[in-house]
Amino acid sequence: MKKVFLIFVFMLFLPLARSEETPVFTLDRNFVIPGMAASWNQGYVPTVQDGALAIYLPVRSDTETGRIEATVSVPDASPNPFSGQNLSSSYYKGSDGVWRIALKPKLHKLFVNGDYEINVIVRGQSAETVFPISFKIRNGLKSDDALKPILSGIASDLTVGEEGEIRFTLQNAGRYASFSDISVEITDPTGDILPIPTNVHALSPLTPGESAAFSIPVSVRSSASVSLHALTFLFSYTTLDENHSFQEIVPLPVEDEIRMEIGEIDLAGYVHQGDIASVTVPVMNLGRASLVNASVKLVLPGITDGRTSLIGTIESGKTASGKITFTPPKDIEGEVKGKIEISCEDTWGNQIADTRDISITVQKAKEFVSVNDESEHKAENSSVLSLALACLNLIFLSALFIQSARYKKRIRKLEEDRL
Repeated sequence: MKKVFLIFVFMLFLPLARSEETPVFTLDRNFVIPGMAASWNQGYVPTVQDGALAIYLPVRSDTETGRIEATVSVPDASPNPFSGQNLSSSYYKGSDGVWRIALKPKLHKLFVNGDYEINVIVRGQSAETVFPISFKIRNGLKSDDALKPILSGIASDLTVGEEGEIRFTLQNAGRYASFSDISVEITDPTGDILPIPTNVHALSPLTPGESAAFSIPVSVRSSASVSLHALTFLFSYTTLDENHSFQEIVPLPVEDEIRMEIGEIDLAGYVHQGDIASVTVPVMNLGRASLVNASVKLVLPGITDGRTSLIGTIESGKTASGKITFTPPKDIEGEVKGKIEISCEDTWGNQIADTRDISITVQKAKEFVSVNDESEHKAENSSVLSLALACLNLIFLSALFIQSARYKKRIRKLEEDRL
């Protein structure tokens, strides 16, 4: 019983599922209605005849049998070339099972040349089917649309010696003309940037008001210069059955990996409280692009929270140094651990940074002798020296007196002996 119930439910919903997957009406693409030059499979398209658009649709249906109605509808935001007359008609099924739908809606007297998209809605007793139809007008007024796609959103990923891509967006800002057979040829005068597999790439068509994003794969030579490259974009396309082209020169940057190295940091092992010390950090540019806004930052807790030295620009293959001075306060003593922070960027704004740990020992301040103490010390030394000199003079004079007395005594003795 349960199995029978499930089969019943399945049969009940089968027509609904089928109606969603299979349209009620289908176009017989091999049938030719009087007035058609060929079948749809043989290339029939609606054409303008005597100020009206002649539309022929041979349709069939497995479920509908009676009268049907066909209506011409213009999608929202699309230009309406019709004057509003004869947009709907009724039809009966032929003995061969085909409804011969022939619609001839009138065009505006001032209809404009363009590529139009419309819908023919076929309605039966139970459901309807929408047939999208494209047609062209070429014997009308000239469109005010600019028959040229708008190029925007240009970006790239181009790195020396690697494969990358060039991205851009094309927009058809017009209301009437479609762009088909679109292609772009990208060339680099230096030969450093090569689109893959060839310079010319086919792009998808653009209907009025449509925009699309595209990506072109490229290869960058390992010897490419790290600079802006002026690439030529040559676009070719067809619109209103005529061939057109336009060219844009687009500057795109070729980048290289930032290769920054830090040399030997020059920092003394110790410093006294209150003394001026310095640290010197050499920064080497080993890459092929210039480094800009290079700077060195010193962080020593309790001494400086972040003193910075701006190095500036470091050319490729060059070395530049940043020097920072600092003075430890008297309340800091012992080993102080800190760090050196180095940062820079290339000319395209890509940033890189590095950090080095450092330490320095802060010793007590040197003994300081005041001017007064030094004067008193000098005066004391001067008094001692004067006293010593006076003693020496006294000893010298005493020796002279003694020696003089000896000489006098000897002379007196000699005189006595002569007598």
